[in-house]
Amino acid sequence: MYPPRYGWVICQLEMLRRCFPPSLRDALNKLPETLDETYERILAGMDKEKREYAHRLLQCLAVSIRPLRVEELAEVLAMRFDCGTFPHYDVAWRQEDPREAVLSACSSLVVVVNADGSPIVQFSHFSVKEFLASDRLAKAAANLSRYHINSLSAHTILAQASLSILLHLGSSIDKRTIKDVPFAVYAAQYWVDHGRFDGVLPTIRDAMKRLFDADNPSFATWFWIYDIDHPLKEPMITPHPTRPEAVPLYYAKLHPTFCVARPPIKPFNYVILNFLSSHSTSVPGYTSDLRMVARGPTTVRWAVAALVRTELRLPFHVSTLSP
Repeated sequence: MYPPRYGWVICQLEMLRRCFPPSLRDALNKLPETLDETYERILAGMDKEKREYAHRLLQCLAVSIRPLRVEELAEVLAMRFDCGTFPHYDVAWRQEDPREAVLSACSSLVVVVNADGSPIVQFSHFSVKEFLASDRLAKAAANLSRYHINSLSAHTILAQASLSILLHLGSSIDKRTIKDVPFAVYAAQYWVDHGRFDGVLPTIRDAMKRLFDADNPSFATWFWIYDIDHPLKEPMITPHPTRPEAVPLYYAKLHPTFCVARPPIKPFNYVILNFLSSHSTSVPGYTSDLRMVARGPTTVRWAVAALVRTELRLPFHVSTLSP
C-alpha cells in the first residue's frame, strides 16, 4: 500500500499534466499542501455537466462487491435515474470509449489498471475513498459535499442499475449477444447483495416485482447467467436462457435476504403474495387459503407453507391483502 504522500504526488502531477506551459509556474506556486485540499480542488474543478455522473461512478466504485472492469462501470453512464421507479437503460447512450468516459468524469480520483488482462477501475489511492466517505466532506461547502458517498445511496444505485440491466435482457439474448451487455454478469450475481443493504429494498420493490413475474423472460435470463440456487454451477451452459426448474416463488423464498419479514409485511413478501394471487392456476395445490397450500410434497407448497408458518404467522386469505 502506497503511503499518503504518494497519493498526494500523483494527484499533483495529474493536475500539472493538464496545464499549458505558460501556466505551469503559477500552478506550481498554488499547489495544495494536504491530501484533503488536493481532493477538494479536484472535486471543485469537476465539469459541471459531469458532476452527477462522476458522483454516481464514485459511489459504485466505493461499494462494488468485486472490482469493476471499465466497460462494466461505464454502463452506468448509459442509464437515467430520474425517469421512474428504477433507471432506464439505453444502449444508444453508451460511450464510444468507456475508458475515456470514466476517466474524464472522475478526473484523477480514479485510475485504470490491468488485472489479469482486464482493465479494472479503482481509486487512485486508498485515501480517496476514505475522504469521499468522511464526515469532513459531508460537512464541507455545498459545492463539495454533493460528492459525499453515503453507503445506502451507493448500494441503492448498484441494486437499481443491476435490476435495470436484467430487465433489459429479453428472450432474444444468447451466448453471443450477452457479451454486448458487459454489466449483465455482475448484475445477475450481485444485485441481491446490494439489495440486502438496510434501506435499499423499498427502492427496488417495483423492479423486483417485474423480475419475479414468471411471464417475464428476464427471470429466466437472470438464472441462466447466475443460478442463485447453485452458485458454483457453470453459467450459461445452454445457448439460450431456459426456464428455471422451479417457479419464481421458490427462488423468492430461497434467499434469506428477502425472507426476514415479520408483520407488518415487508415489500418482498408482497411480491410473493401478489404472485400467488395473480398466478393461482400455475401454482400446484393452490387455494385462496394459504394454510391449505401446505398439503402436498412440491417445492412450491413447501415454500408457501414455510412463509406462512415461520414468517407471516397469519391465518388469512390472499384476497384480504392489498399491495
